Formats: sequence, C-alpha cells, structure tokens
Amino acid sequence: MQQFTHRQLALLVERAQRREQGAFSALYHATCDAQHYQALALLGDHQLAEDALQEVYLTLHKNIAQLKNPQAVVAYLNRTTFLVCQNYRRAQSRRSVELSCSDSFPQRPDEDVTAMPEELASRREMMDELQQALLQLSPLERQIVVLRYLQERKLEEIATLTGVSLSTVHRCLRRGKKQLAKLLRPKLPAFVPAGLVLARVWGPGRLVPGKNAARRAALATGAVALCAVTGLVTGTALRPRFENVVLDTSFARDGQLVRAWAGGSTQVVWAENSAGRHIEFTAHTDGKYSGVVTENGRWVLVAQGAGGDRARCELLIDRVDRQAPHIIEVRDEGGRLAVVLGDEGAGADLSSAFITGPDGSRVAPILTDAATNTVYFSIFDGMRPFSVTDRAGNTGAGTVGIPDP
Repeated sequence: MQQFTHRQLALLVERAQRREQGAFSALYHATCDAQHYQALALLGDHQLAEDALQEVYLTLHKNIAQLKNPQAVVAYLNRTTFLVCQNYRRAQSRRSVELSCSDSFPQRPDEDVTAMPEELASRREMMDELQQALLQLSPLERQIVVLRYLQERKLEEIATLTGVSLSTVHRCLRRGKKQLAKLLRPKLPAFVPAGLVLARVWGPGRLVPGKNAARRAALATGAVALCAVTGLVTGTALRPRFENVVLDTSFARDGQLVRAWAGGSTQVVWAENSAGRHIEFTAHTDGKYSGVVTENGRWVLVAQGAGGDRARCELLIDRVDRQAPHIIEVRDEGGRLAVVLGDEGAGADLSSAFITGPDGSRVAPILTDAATNTVYFSIFDGMRPFSVTDRAGNTGAGTVGIPDP
C-alpha cells in the first residue's frame, strides 16, 4: 500500500483548496484510516468513532481554505480528531453511557482469502484479545497510549494536550502498557514487551535489533505473533480504497488516461458510467492501476476488494477530443489569404495546415498567427482544397479561396 509523504498530501490539500473535482475525496481516502484508528482507540465504540470521523472531516472541509500550511494537514487532523473525541467522551460521561464490547470495533471486511482456516481462526482470536485489552484501559490511559504510539507525540506534548502533569503521563503510560502486557501475555511470547506490540502495530513498522542474534530472533518471533494483532488495529486498511487519482490533462482522440493508486484489499479497478460502459484498468506494481476512459462525462472509478467490498471515486472526464478543427472565416488581407480556424479541444496545429495546388502539391502557409489561430497563404485564383489537423490527431478539410465576383 502506497504511503503518502507530507508533500503529496499537501498537493491534495492545494487541489482541494482550488475546489478541483475529486481532490477532497482523494485527501479523505489518503488519511481517513489513521484518524479512524485514533477515534476508535480513544472512544472504544465503533459507531461513536464513525460519527467522530464525519465531524473531523466536515471540520476540515469547512476550514480547508484557511489552512495556511498544506503540509501540516496530518497535524491538523490529529489535533481535530483528538478534540472531537474529547468532546464525545465528555458527552458520554455526562449521559453515563457504558461502552459495549460487542460493537466497539469495526467488523473485519475482506479477510485474506488466501489464508488457511487455522490461520484465520488464530487471527480472529488475537483480534478479540486485543479488543478486550484496549477496552479495559481507563479512558485517560487509552488516550495517552494513542497519542504516544499512534500519533508519536512527545511526552511533554501529551501532557499539554491532555491537561495532566508529565508525571501523570508517565504513570498512565506505564500502567497502560503493564495492563496490556498482562492481558495479552497468554497470546505473546514472554520476552515481547507491550511497548513493542504498540510500536509494531501503530508505529512505522521497524523492529530495532538487539545486541545479539538471540535477541534479534526473539524480536522476530514476537513480530510474527503480532501479525494477527495488526489485523485488528489496521482493520479498516483491509477495505479497498483509493489513495490518489491523477487524470492526464492532455487531449487525445482515444481517451483520457487515468492513473490510480489503490490500497487495502484492492484486487481489481475499473471505470463505469450511467450508460453501462465498463472499462477495466491494468494493474501495475505498488498498487498502481491505469486505464483510458474513452468518453467525456461523469464516470465512477471502482476498486473492489477480495471480499467484494468496493470503494468509489467520481471522475469528470473532459479531455477526449474527436472533433476536427473547422474554418471560421476566410478573407483577403492585403493580398494574402487569411484562414481563421476554430478548435474547442486540443487546438489546431497550425503547422499542419496546407492547401492543395493545381498540380496536386501541398502548399504550406507563408505565415501563422497562434494568437488569432490564423494561417496565411499567398493569394490565388478560385477555390482550393484545404486541410488542417489538431493536436489530438483529428483532421478537418474544406475549400478556401476568394470567390470570383
């Protein structure tokens, strides 16, 4: 699955600020899973996390034009998710609503269909264990664990965000990891600390080698045991999703090139429209897909996962050009024949224009003016065939000349 850099996300923000079609949707799909994990870990309830996620992105959509530093969009989302979840927790506390373990985490979409039944059963069991463990932390402990291992915040920053002292942050972090280690110990090797579990699941995915081969082997064994746990916290990443979609801006006769990067469990990508047209995309490496959409209009890009779940992204195709350039006006300009051309698509290639002489030879213009889209020929008697091609390869023909009075 492609990982977006801050610069790539900043480009999506800038496109969204210009209200480009599909830009905000692409930004959402590139960032929503990380925010969903945070909301779910902080609130412990699937429905509340979904509601909080909607509020976070409504806030971003409302304020995106005022985001002065597009590269800070992740920090903005992290902060917004944190504050929204704080408000939800306070509201829940006032209503004395207890969390329900039965629906506290999302259903697992798109299980790996290549896995053996025993492997799937073990993975589900590990998911259930981690679910129960996270929900048994206090709200503050869970909040601090998320800020530390998911957002990778410094301890001093966590203290400021949560409004508690630095010693309280240390104490909650230590107590939370100890509780997780105790609850997960039957499922993990004894040498794997809870901090490693969280860093492996939520962090950048790098295991720090120990001082000797035995220690490295122990960490590797622990990492294998953690693979099933990762499935729970990154459950929504198993859904098919679009991470980025790029439309070629050049005009073409055959269609407009669309390149898409799809993550999660995506196995196939296609484009479809309301008329029932279906265009299969070609799969490349690193989650990249490409296809040529052959008609202008509104299309829907679809990514389908292993279990049949789908992600959709709207496209506006407007670079398919099959209209040839045409003659707007022919006039005599001081002994020169001026032919004014029109082309609403790719634009006429003035260098391709010619008239056919009496002997069948091609006569090129003596002058071209791109500003007015005009070609000039030496004056001649009568009418002669004329031809010009646009930059998309469409050829227009007609007759030009000054008619006899």
